Order: sequence, then structure tokens, then C-alpha cells
Amino acid sequence: MGKTGSWWWEIIWNANSWGHAGWTILNKRKAFREAFDQFDYKKIALYDEAKIDELMQNPKIIRNRLKIKSAIVNAQQFIKIQEEYGSFDAFI
Repeated sequence: MGKTGSWWWEIIWNANSWGHAGWTILNKRKAFREAFDQFDYKKIALYDEAKIDELMQNPKIIRNRLKIKSAIVNAQQFIKIQEEYGSFDAFI
């Protein structure tokens, strides 16, 4: 049985966006999940500058503007892949 889009997105988000931070991210996972709308890639894809500014003020997460913007672009691309292939699981 294939994995859901949400499952894939969380794996990609953790590995690509913040992978270098390792244990720091794991220790802050709950805070990231809350700050990033439960890792809902459809919501993340719509983040604007106001949301980025809000995240940059959150002391519970690692505040890196480039990483936040990267997460938004990655979410947008993740959606495009799903639209083209039917699911990310099919793409993989």
C-alpha cells in the first residue's frame, strides 16, 4: 500500500529543509508541527510574507528565512508532482 502525500511531505520536509540540524529538529518537532500547520503541505504552499514574518518571530523553532522559503517552494513543487503523477508515491 502506498504512502499518503502527508507522510511523504513530512519525510521530505525533515530531510531536505532541516536535515543538517539533526537532533535539534527532532527535539523541536512538536513546535515545528504546530508552527507549520501540522505539516499540511497544501497550507504551507500558500504561505506569504506575513506568515514568514510570523514564523521568524517564533522562538520555539529554528528561524531561518531561507529555510522557511525553501519549505514553501518545496510544498508548491510537491503539489505539482502530485498533479502530474497522481500521487507522490506513484512518482517515487
